[in-house]
Amino acid sequence: MVELFFREYGVKNQPVILILHGLLGISDNWIPFAKQFVENGFYVVIPDLRNHGRSPHNDVFNFEVMAADVWNLIENQKLELPILLGHSMGGKLAALMALEKPEKISKLILADTALSPFKKLYQHLDLIRIMQQLDLSKYNSISEIEKTLSEQLDTKKMRNFLLKNLYRTKEKTFAWRSNLEQLKENILRLNAPKEPTNGYEKPTLCLRSETSGFVEQSDFDFLKQFFPNVTLKTIENASHWLHVDQPEAFMTSCLEFLRLS
Repeated sequence: MVELFFREYGVKNQPVILILHGLLGISDNWIPFAKQFVENGFYVVIPDLRNHGRSPHNDVFNFEVMAADVWNLIENQKLELPILLGHSMGGKLAALMALEKPEKISKLILADTALSPFKKLYQHLDLIRIMQQLDLSKYNSISEIEKTLSEQLDTKKMRNFLLKNLYRTKEKTFAWRSNLEQLKENILRLNAPKEPTNGYEKPTLCLRSETSGFVEQSDFDFLKQFFPNVTLKTIENASHWLHVDQPEAFMTSCLEFLRLS
């Protein structure tokens, strides 16, 4: 178990939303959404999962240890009946946590993820490869790094997503916050969590991208076996990073679900 770095927004006596980012994501990516949730009466906590952001690096990286880290955060911060919102890997983690201790989670929002193995894992592996191939010692500014990234990533939103991972070391050189080697080494293990044996009957929203193919009908049908109270909604004109591509539609869908469920 590691002690996770986390950000918090709002007043603690409000309903809690705990946001779990995806692979290569960090808590910083979710700050604009956290502030909107606060405006709508929620208290928001966003951890950096192990091997991501400002949280510790560790050679052990799987759903079991990540869940233990997050349960430890929930207990230490006395987060009662949080709503879990998770994207991609973070969504799988949120789903598995809800199945593990359904009495401790009030609602669940899964962003472009289900329980089935990802069919397009190469997208994440490609991003890790792009990041590892950059010789960060050669660059003096983030704008220079972005220019190089633009040769392989034509979407500015995706470049910005990766650039959030950068920081300057004590030697004033750039480095990635994510533990890229461990992520690459364990990504296949993350893609095949153990099939659950129990269910979660509380309100669940599955938001899927129109174009990514990460949540097809067969994936949703499998998910529904364990989450019988799940609703499926599609975000149009969005990639797997649907909250980056369509932030307004994503936020509206989340708030509608939270108000009505």
